[in-house]
Amino acid sequence: MILDNTSNCDAKEGPSVSVIVPTKNSERTIERCLKSIKEQNYKNIELIVVDNYSEDKTFEIANKYADKIIKKGPERSVQRNYGAKISSIKYYYFTFSHNYIVIDSY
Repeated sequence: MILDNTSNCDAKEGPSVSVIVPTKNSERTIERCLKSIKEQNYKNIELIVVDNYSEDKTFEIANKYADKIIKKGPERSVQRNYGAKISSIKYYYFTFSHNYIVIDSY
């Protein structure tokens, strides 16, 4: 299943970047992670969450922030590769759901 909330990225704002976040039962950390990505001043970002069939509220939380949400397993490497495959953008940034990104670090 893929939920696609893709917004149009503006080419004049710089190159678009797909930020791909693999998750698994990450409800304690995912909101801070995704919020930190969305709050960047650089806005040409497509945010993709690839969830490994979480049994908590990870998917619901991700739905508030992500442009695309996919359920795919069985492990992070598969999730990351699949996120890159379904991305509409040629540049990728991978991070994990327990990380957050400091404003303007892009």
